Amino acid sequence: MKNFLKYAFVAAFVTVAGYSVYSSQKSDAMSNLMLANVEALAGGEGSGSDIYCCGNSGVCMVVIDNTGTKHDVKGVKSTLPCP
Repeated sequence: MKNFLKYAFVAAFVTVAGYSVYSSQKSDAMSNLMLANVEALAGGEGSGSDIYCCGNSGVCMVVIDNTGTKHDVKGVKSTLPCP
């Protein structure tokens, strides 16, 4: 019976110690590479870059207002001001 208690105690100790090591090595933080990729993919969104719709032909972009109605903005999409 004493041997059984010793083995049970050792097994419980090893289990708790193993789980502690496992949980301390598990990292939820993003790596620098992953953060750089997210920033690169998000580039241009809300960064203040202006879009100009020049002319009156074609559809430059579609705008959805707060009621959900879609509006076509005519013109040619450009990042430079219209001449």
